[in-house]
Amino acid sequence: MQWRDAVTARVDAGQGPADLANDLVEGAQVLETAVDLVPSHLQSWLRSAVAALRDTGRPLPARLSAALEVVDLLWQFPGPPGT
Repeated sequence: MQWRDAVTARVDAGQGPADLANDLVEGAQVLETAVDLVPSHLQSWLRSAVAALRDTGRPLPARLSAALEVVDLLWQFPGPPGT
């Protein structure tokens, strides 16, 4: 997934939360949209990842870790045609 690759590269390059602010917002929006595409037993995991991405009180690795894990999960549940 392009978002994951971009965020990982930016973190590896030493960028911090301020540099990644737009990426964090974008990731939260994508995951929030995806909640309805996954089975109900996985929805709380996605919601937790969204909350973590938006939690400015957490360190960057804690904000990103759950989101980076669930991105792989989303490939198993493609969206409707045209998305």
